[in-house]
Amino acid sequence: MRSLTCVKTLVASLLLGAAAVAWAATPALVSSAQVPASASTNAGIIAFATTAPNPKSAYVVAAGLISNPDLEVMAWMDPFSSLKQVPNPGVDEDNVPLSVAATGLDSGRVVTADFDQDSILHIDTWTIASTGVVKQNGTTTPPNVTNKPSIVEITAVSSTEVVVAFQDPNSALEVEAWTIAADGLPTKVLQTGSGITLGGQFSITTVSANQVLTAAVDTNLNLRVSAWGVDSAGISTAPLSQLTSTGSGVDGFVSSSGPVSIATGSELESVAIDGGLFHLLEPVQSAFTPIIDDADIEVVKWRISGAGILSQTNTPSLSTGSTVHTLYVPSVGACMLPQGVQITAYGDIDGSAYAGVYSATGTPYQYNTDIDDPHPINNQIVAISAIPAGADNSLRDLFSPWNAYFVLGVLDNNDNDAAGTQNNLQITVLSYPMRPLLLFP
Repeated sequence: MRSLTCVKTLVASLLLGAAAVAWAATPALVSSAQVPASASTNAGIIAFATTAPNPKSAYVVAAGLISNPDLEVMAWMDPFSSLKQVPNPGVDEDNVPLSVAATGLDSGRVVTADFDQDSILHIDTWTIASTGVVKQNGTTTPPNVTNKPSIVEITAVSSTEVVVAFQDPNSALEVEAWTIAADGLPTKVLQTGSGITLGGQFSITTVSANQVLTAAVDTNLNLRVSAWGVDSAGISTAPLSQLTSTGSGVDGFVSSSGPVSIATGSELESVAIDGGLFHLLEPVQSAFTPIIDDADIEVVKWRISGAGILSQTNTPSLSTGSTVHTLYVPSVGACMLPQGVQITAYGDIDGSAYAGVYSATGTPYQYNTDIDDPHPINNQIVAISAIPAGADNSLRDLFSPWNAYFVLGVLDNNDNDAAGTQNNLQITVLSYPMRPLLLFP
């Protein structure tokens, strides 16, 4: 998942106190689209992405088993108006994925990573245009025979490099970098990193061109967050820092795979100067990890120093946030918008999907996957993601509200008495209001 950062300069301003700049608002619907996902059977074979924002994303992408028995990449254009499906999806013939991930590389390309039924890792670059999706180039690695198959995650650190995470033959989290040439050819960078022994799911996100974070569930169902260095040699062989979260644990009863997600960005903090007469808005690198604990959501928050040193900044509580039981949801989604707005995507046992700031004061966007079903408990959200999609140009008017955007991607399995079992892929583009950077009492 590509991280979306906010303004990097210091802004002098008079604030309404020293509270955080972001506030809890309800995301607003911008556009939506739905397609049948007849080939999908579980969460491991669907991934969502957007092309890199400039300043907003031109395309939304879904990759996996959708309507084709081989790896398929679908795209939607005009996400801020009609969200029209791009004709001619891309298909990687004879590649039957058992897990898949995707990330935006630049404004017109995405990169997918998947393990096929023979445990071969595929890294493929795809070009996206209004006329269709085309595989530009790709490569494969020898089979990962000890673990068949491994979950895979991917994040872009620049327009020429991605980082992939998966479970290695020793059940450890492996992190490796791949350069992407102009012709789309992926090349593995020699040095790789190895982390904890995995006992559940994991997620990866970009901090900068030189750093990524992973969040993973270990064999004791503890949440472990690691910072990794990225340079021309590849990934740091050991984490720059690694912490086990306190005050939380991943609920193995909800799902033996331990749902977890992670997102990073810049959070604006108010720093007093001149005896408190003025304040500076100082960007601080931060991250958050929504997890499922006791059939509910917990959000763990982190600070990241320039050297990649992690510190936990909160003690999560099940009493904080909406009371939504997530018993049958095998995944959670996360993305961070400008000003440190932390978006969590999740679902409940009645087949409703939610996305928003998970807090006692936040009201999330909500929709039911099948409002006509007389037995909604039969509806199951199989996979869910939240992906940044860019923002308005906030510098045009520092005194007026502006919007950031993200995509809620959902794969659901609806067991309707009348229609039978149906899998649907739902793409929803949402806006979130940003507070002006210059505020006066």
